[in-house]
Amino acid sequence: MLAARTTAASRPQRFAWNERKAAYRLVDRASARPDDLQAVHRDRTRERMRAADGPVLVIHDPTVLTYTDYAAVADQLGPITDSDARGFLQHDTPAVDPADHELLGLIHQETFCRRLHPPGETRAQRAAAPTASRRRGSPR
Repeated sequence: MLAARTTAASRPQRFAWNERKAAYRLVDRASARPDDLQAVHRDRTRERMRAADGPVLVIHDPTVLTYTDYAAVADQLGPITDSDARGFLQHDTPAVDPADHELLGLIHQETFCRRLHPPGETRAQRAAAPTASRRRGSPR
């Protein structure tokens, strides 16, 4: 359904209600991982990149997503600034055909959630820790 209409991906309002409802059910599953959900879209994006007549721009777009006021997900969030704000960091990599001014799709996406540091932890202790962030949606 979504993969068959990839050119409409940036215009979700064009999907019929039953198609949107199916997509909502899919992403609402606890077992749904972002990489699995985006696999077909990424494959189609690669096809469009190969079909482009000239160079393709691959844009790196880091975004901070703030969910401080959402108590239901508070345990899944990390610090995003020096304040008490909580959320996660998302790095999107869309592909664009500059000749046609066309978005070809999302070629890569990573989401990170910084961990809270215990009070009194030093920079040296943080540097020695196995990882400072965890990737959302992966089994690690």
